[in-house]
Amino acid sequence: MNVRRLVDAVCPGLLHSQVRYKHLLREVLKPDLRWLDMGCGHELIRPWAMSPGEDELSFTRVPGLSVGIDSDGPALRKHRSIPHRVAGNIAALPFKDASFDLITANMVIEHVDDPPVVLAEVWRVLRPKGAFVFHTPNKYYPPMVLARLVPQSIKPRLVAFIECRDESDIYPTFYRMNSQAAIRRYSEAAGFTIASSELVETMSYSPYRAVFLLNLALAWLLRRPLLSRCQADYLVTLHKS
Repeated sequence: MNVRRLVDAVCPGLLHSQVRYKHLLREVLKPDLRWLDMGCGHELIRPWAMSPGEDELSFTRVPGLSVGIDSDGPALRKHRSIPHRVAGNIAALPFKDASFDLITANMVIEHVDDPPVVLAEVWRVLRPKGAFVFHTPNKYYPPMVLARLVPQSIKPRLVAFIECRDESDIYPTFYRMNSQAAIRRYSEAAGFTIASSELVETMSYSPYRAVFLLNLALAWLLRRPLLSRCQADYLVTLHKS
């Protein structure tokens, strides 16, 4: 089965949201920036989202300063692309006020239990006119709705099986800031201006044919106008005034 040919026949132009996040990250990284990646874990971007000849170092070498923070020590020790890595809590960032021009979070916000606390910390360590860019699931995306019905005790094993990920790379989710209304409410309450908030589609890279085909059928269905608000993920850029 030629995957790309099938995808383009059913949903022309369909990309995984990680690829879209990668493109956005490429746009916002500049040589003179001080950059913090929150929840950096063991990798900046999933390897299959990279183009041929592209790697994480092509991102982390762009800014004047690249820093990553994560509370998962073992994952942090596996990270190879961000040169400065800190073990810490994103709800209590161990940095001085106005330390960074850009803060990013790739699939992290869904794990935040208390968005006002985290956003207050992001605001504190951002410089004036700084940006916070994040990529996070839409809580109304059908697979996310189903996932919230699965007991936490079995969710890591199930997700690990479907997505071929290590269970140690799967964390509890809360989805407190994973709808358009919640993003606006929490962001504006923290003092941010929403520069952009885009709901984007995604595709599956699952090796299981049934999972891949179900995902492709869902992507086709969600292109119907009445269902567009149920698309997979948000790409959001907030600005500090």
